[in-house]
Amino acid sequence: MYSEPGKTFDLESLSRYDGNNPSGLIYIAIKGKVYDVSHRTQYYGRGGSYEILAGKDATVNLAKFTKDPEHIPRPGDSIYDLSSFTENEWKELNKWIAFFDDRYQVVGSLVY
Repeated sequence: MYSEPGKTFDLESLSRYDGNNPSGLIYIAIKGKVYDVSHRTQYYGRGGSYEILAGKDATVNLAKFTKDPEHIPRPGDSIYDLSSFTENEWKELNKWIAFFDDRYQVVGSLVY
């Protein structure tokens, strides 16, 4: 997992950053990095096409290129098994990580 200076989040504290809080902040975690996507509310805010990922660990969803809530870990869940990803899922996940790294600020790290 990625370790970035800044705040440390668990799944419960990350869930508070879904855009429905007084600050309006929206964070998404991918493979241990927590990104601030608040300035893209049209995508991650209420009614946005990726709203389901706001305040969540989106690693498995992005690797599998799905919005299925079954792949979103909940507080108390153990970390996903990255060794189960297929080659194509790794390629997809790495594309998403590069996309997020280029566009969004890392504000902390996710711990389980």
